[in-house]
Amino acid sequence: MYLFVNKRLLVASFILCGLFAGDVVSGQSISITEELKTIKTYPYSDPNPVPSVAINAQASIFYPYSIFDGYTDKGIQKEWKVVTLENDYIEVTVLPEVGGKVMGAIEKSTGEEFIYLNHVLKFRAIGIRGPWTSGGIEHNFGLDLGHAPWTSSEVDYVLKENPDGSVSCVVGGLDLASRTQWRVIIHLPEDKAYFETRSIWYNPTPLNRAYLSWENAAYKATDDLQFYYPGTHHIGHGGKVSPWPVDKEGRNLSIYKENDFGTSKSYHVFGNYPNWFGGYYHNTDFGTGHWAPYSDAPGKKIWIWSLARLGAIWEGLLTDTDGQYIEAQSGVKFNQASRQSGFNTPFNQLFMRPFYSETKSEYWFPVKETGGMVAATPSGTLNLVSTNDSLLISFCPNISISNSLIVKSAETTVLSEYIQLKPMQVFKKSISLPESAQQDIEVNIGEGLLSYTTNKNENRITRPIATPSGQDYNSAEHLFRQADDMNSMRSYNRALKTYFACLEKEPTHSRALSKVAELYYRKAKFNEGLKYARKVLENNTYDADGNFIYGVIQRALGNLTQAEEAFSVAVRSMEYRSAAYVQIAGLHLQKKDYKNAEVYAKKALDYNRFNITAYGF
Repeated sequence: MYLFVNKRLLVASFILCGLFAGDVVSGQSISITEELKTIKTYPYSDPNPVPSVAINAQASIFYPYSIFDGYTDKGIQKEWKVVTLENDYIEVTVLPEVGGKVMGAIEKSTGEEFIYLNHVLKFRAIGIRGPWTSGGIEHNFGLDLGHAPWTSSEVDYVLKENPDGSVSCVVGGLDLASRTQWRVIIHLPEDKAYFETRSIWYNPTPLNRAYLSWENAAYKATDDLQFYYPGTHHIGHGGKVSPWPVDKEGRNLSIYKENDFGTSKSYHVFGNYPNWFGGYYHNTDFGTGHWAPYSDAPGKKIWIWSLARLGAIWEGLLTDTDGQYIEAQSGVKFNQASRQSGFNTPFNQLFMRPFYSETKSEYWFPVKETGGMVAATPSGTLNLVSTNDSLLISFCPNISISNSLIVKSAETTVLSEYIQLKPMQVFKKSISLPESAQQDIEVNIGEGLLSYTTNKNENRITRPIATPSGQDYNSAEHLFRQADDMNSMRSYNRALKTYFACLEKEPTHSRALSKVAELYYRKAKFNEGLKYARKVLENNTYDADGNFIYGVIQRALGNLTQAEEAFSVAVRSMEYRSAAYVQIAGLHLQKKDYKNAEVYAKKALDYNRFNITAYGF
């Protein structure tokens, strides 16, 4: 078993564990085990000795990662480390040597998979570095349009038996290209029919980094599968917005088999304010659900292989007998934006700011015997089926429930009942609805466990979904946004040229000047970068971006007093306060002023307890 040995890795892991401590429980059966299992494997080659920059322009931005370009159709029996987390309700397996991904998850009373489990490891050239294999849940942080660079590689991991009776497998590693670091706790409570993926991803550098973050789960793809993704539109990779779930041709895209047209599909569903999504198999009366706070993961995506031969061939290329799959993804952005997505649409790229940390908590759970779903939370999944004079209520709990179930219509209570349920003990009840009650229906279980209304306007999002036509695409501001998108996708040379085009239009554009200074810092052209940072301060001595990058460059030049002075001004901004304090701590450490190094590290933590770098002091 591999243990975290770096101090900051340990800090990140323990912080993340401490954030999500559960209540003490007892009387349940739970275990976490690690063993070598023989799995039929279609391996990939040794790395190509030629650097990626000479092979593939798309992969070159991941330097110093190598490319793997040899594959086989001959399977071998190979031993892999498999971690199994199991309680009375579900079983979850993890592959620490394959990106730390969840291999699959099973609901024990039915034996059904609620996370697709591929029983072979059939590596194919799909990932950004080449090898990728389907199934489970993979963890993607950074620029992952081609899947993260570690998706088929061994990662660090540690097993934990927690004081509250739960068990966890912590996986994580370092992105060599950006120096960002990530951890995911795969956490199974003792007495609940769900597991969590709790993640922290942090930037320990003073630079802006690419910011994409997605958990990518696999579900089985069968004709009876229906997607339950609340929304009114879906967004493409390029930012184009189209109707959801019924398209302009009248096809219900939420039904898997109705996607039998065109090529492979990416649906980033948008338009409602939900915290959940799921899929349901009507033939087996079984499904799968996901819940995460909208503030953690507003992005909700479905990816489907083409139902034509173009996509069908990948079933045989990626598995032997487990059948086709789809990908259900949860992320921090509304869409996985292509390089041009934000040029003419509102769906731009994002930066991961200096010393920023992202945390997410996501729940994955089975659903059975509900016939579908209208709402889901970590407490359970609800479905309603109404006819002219009745309402069938189905609820599949993930936790033990001893609480009220109240159903209202037009403020009239039509059902009030106390329910006592164990996890996966399905509740069903049909009630009559008088004609006077045929209005919006509200369902509440307990206080805050689950709430649902049929009023479609309740959670409707009114955010703009298109950029107005007729704008000046050569304006300084538009050029700046284009340059920022290029920069955040690691296209640094193109970004620099476009920032300069912005400055030709508006020479005092402070944000462009700051980004040019940062790009010159990346090139180690410190004096050139300093010149542009000074131009920002000539126009606004308090500019936060300008002061921070000015301090970063002065520190690189060895001008420690000038650097500390600039960071001391940057702390006036909440965006840079913690980052600037940790830089000042570092300066005192360079001066061997250990007392003040500690003082300023604590100041950094006062404003961002997830500033992992500060814990190193």
